[in-house]
Amino acid sequence: MGIKKLNIDLIGRLLERILSLNILFKDYILSNKNVQKINGPVKVTEYDFVFVSENKNRWIFIRIEDFFTYQKLIIWVNQKIDKKPINFDVQGYFISELDLKNIKQKMIFKAKTEIELEKIIEGIFKFIVNNSDEKLKGIFEGKIWIDTPFDWGDYK
Repeated sequence: MGIKKLNIDLIGRLLERILSLNILFKDYILSNKNVQKINGPVKVTEYDFVFVSENKNRWIFIRIEDFFTYQKLIIWVNQKIDKKPINFDVQGYFISELDLKNIKQKMIFKAKTEIELEKIIEGIFKFIVNNSDEKLKGIFEGKIWIDTPFDWGDYK
């Protein structure tokens, strides 16, 4: 079934409520939202949200990719002023710096209803808050920044 029947305003309100529950994200305000349907070998609907904190000089990009049978959550952070060329990937930080590879399984989920979606995303943000180290908390709070190295892969 997927979450395709939910509208972007509903998901935006859901995310606003979830972020307001967590001390690290209380100051972030929804500033932009967009929905895009991508037709290809696999049909994907992308729900994009940007939350901005003026006080913390940060914005958080949250994307929910709906593949109809499952969804994937992506969370990036960047500075509002003096924006960095590469967004800070929260999942990547959990894997490379905190050695918490189970975040991959948390970021891919199946939600068929608004209630399921809300519970799952609320759980993901609780996991992030509860498992963040001081550096990651400092990034969300606007106290520090860590430049993310770009992985060129096999390109030379």
